[in-house]
Amino acid sequence: MVQASVQQPLGGRGWRPQLARVGAPLAIFAGVGLALGVVNAISTNVEFGWRHVRLDPREPYVWELTSWFGLLVGFAPILVADRWLARARTWAARLAVAAAATVGYSAAHVVTMVGLRVAIYAAAGARYDFGPLQQSVLYEYRKDVVTVAMCLIVLWLWRRATADQASVPQPQPQEPAFFAESRQGRVLIRAPDIDWVEAKGNYVALHAGGRSYLIREPLKAVDAKLRGSAFVRTHRSALVNARRVRGIHRADAGGLKVELANAEFAPLSDRRRAAVVKALSPG
Repeated sequence: MVQASVQQPLGGRGWRPQLARVGAPLAIFAGVGLALGVVNAISTNVEFGWRHVRLDPREPYVWELTSWFGLLVGFAPILVADRWLARARTWAARLAVAAAATVGYSAAHVVTMVGLRVAIYAAAGARYDFGPLQQSVLYEYRKDVVTVAMCLIVLWLWRRATADQASVPQPQPQEPAFFAESRQGRVLIRAPDIDWVEAKGNYVALHAGGRSYLIREPLKAVDAKLRGSAFVRTHRSALVNARRVRGIHRADAGGLKVELANAEFAPLSDRRRAAVVKALSPG
């Protein structure tokens, strides 16, 4: 006996959904930052050339690219802040989170940038001078405050834009339906309401809700109309709604039959058994 089941998707939790959500803003920041860094390095070389100041032309690229790499590392505190800002309920809490983000970002940015420069200069047999510690840190922090503010604003705008887009109702595909004649007049039978379909000469019987409705269409046309829905062909004269299947049994006469949730049975041919079992199997 084969039992039918339905699997529900599990919702993602944790950091992966957030990283996927901010992937586009992060890529934009990285691309724009890298482009600005290269432009600034070229401009520095040109300016020093105009002033006739001797400078290794590679140094401006080291300065800009290490600063850019520090920006990428410093994006982690910004992600944390963006997550907590979404939960904050008061302006005081939001300001506290934003202030903590500026400190975290600046620390990560400066430590990464200076560390890389020290290592690169040492590898070249030189020494990197960061300058007076307090003045240099404050100088970098003032710039980092602006960067953090811009990042948080862009992330907030991006979240609003994607939320608005997700809230727009998407058009649903039109489900197949049939008009059948009854004593009360014409009745509309929608595909999800049908338990199974049975060929009866020049007619087709739609079994739904414990009743049968005749329509003047060949089973081949009904099968084509239901293709892509939850229906599976079990016999040359029958289609069943896979969501209504309870099991497959061996009939007393030796043949096969499909048991439906409403306690009815539909015929199942031996040659279609494997395809039906595969269609009903989860996964």
